[in-house]
Amino acid sequence: MKQRGRTGKGSLAMVTPIGERKALEPPVTLTEAQQGTWREVVACYPAEYFNAALVPLLASYCRHVDYAATIDRELAGFKREWLREDEGLKRYKALSAMRMEQTSSILSLARALRLTNQSRYTPQRAAMAAVKGGTAKPWE
Repeated sequence: MKQRGRTGKGSLAMVTPIGERKALEPPVTLTEAQQGTWREVVACYPAEYFNAALVPLLASYCRHVDYAATIDRELAGFKREWLREDEGLKRYKALSAMRMEQTSSILSLARALRLTNQSRYTPQRAAMAAVKGGTAKPWE
């Protein structure tokens, strides 16, 4: 049965502090680049933000970011004159479609992991933040 009235200082003293939690280390199955992405993402949040249940999602997110970077490098090396040929145009379209798929996957995983601002704020809270931020004087 719960004690009635205010909680005394003696009962509060029994609470034991939780030790410092360390950030989740990346799985060994990720490449070095993917592990770098993992560490960058995890460093942006408190240690308790990510738990073991989110490891597969975060690992997938890191893989997709790496895949997108690989496709970006291919697109950056693509020469405009190759677009005049059918094979070059087909390759460019395929790379562009692959990049769009990776972008969609990254966005979906970021939302699931609550990494985007949209997933962390309600529309009302975002509107209030915009109002508060818009009242600053430019000279301050």
